[in-house]
Amino acid sequence: MFRDAFLPRGQAITNLVGAQYYRNVRVSACGECAAEIMSFRTDPHTGCASVSQIFIASELRQRSRPYLFSNTVAPPVVAGALKAIDLVSESPDLRDRLNRNAAVFREGLGFELLPGEHPIVPIMLHDATKATKFAQAMLEQGVYVAAFSFPVVPHGKAHIRTQMSAALSDDDISLARESFRIVRDSL
Repeated sequence: MFRDAFLPRGQAITNLVGAQYYRNVRVSACGECAAEIMSFRTDPHTGCASVSQIFIASELRQRSRPYLFSNTVAPPVVAGALKAIDLVSESPDLRDRLNRNAAVFREGLGFELLPGEHPIVPIMLHDATKATKFAQAMLEQGVYVAAFSFPVVPHGKAHIRTQMSAALSDDDISLARESFRIVRDSL
């Protein structure tokens, strides 16, 4: 079911980044995948899973502290994720729209971006204080973004994290792009 839902031709994310032959452990963050496609909010720790050979899974269970404090996935999150998978399995339209929105947002934005095609678009500012002020100023413009800095990312890698969605309209993306320019020029 997951196989065909999020990437074309049944590819896993490992295929997309060229790591399909490294299969000792596979990790999935289905909560974020569904959130990106359907634009619903979910706990980022919900819906994660790792898959491996039994001896590796056994070792992970013994040594992984988060496993000891795991909770079940909330039923509404499961229902929402299943519905999202149904929707993207029926048609590539939402996935295509998500990819298009990410490409349009990235193109000519005028900031240093981490390379890639992923719908999570980090805008590099390299300074934690600047990233925090930038995020606050963006909210004043009506655009919610998150500032990431140490210890979440290494020193000097502070950035604004944006996340594109299939639910965004062209006007939404234009507003976000213009707001980034306004805030950059004001700080």
